[in-house]
Amino acid sequence: MEYRTSAPIGRDLLSERKPGWFRGFSLDDFDINCIFRCVLAKVFGNYSKGLVELFGEDYAWNTVPEEHGFTSVDGNGDRLQSEWIHIITELQLSEEEK
Repeated sequence: MEYRTSAPIGRDLLSERKPGWFRGFSLDDFDINCIFRCVLAKVFGNYSKGLVELFGEDYAWNTVPEEHGFTSVDGNGDRLQSEWIHIITELQLSEEEK
């Protein structure tokens, strides 16, 4: 799959900082556009806590989350959602094959 968002950057950061983050990740209620059901909320408990865990207290609200595919401010939410679903599914399937 050719990615058009920065979701792979977020995937790589999560894999580095929280190995296995995708285990047990349910896509049933996943919604990248909702701070209560997005990637960071599902991995860290809530969106803001995830940002602080990954980037520290002084992260830039406006740029850091989008640069890592954790939020969309330019109207590409549907594409970002689709790419995260692909990434998570791919990681979970590769884990099952081990």
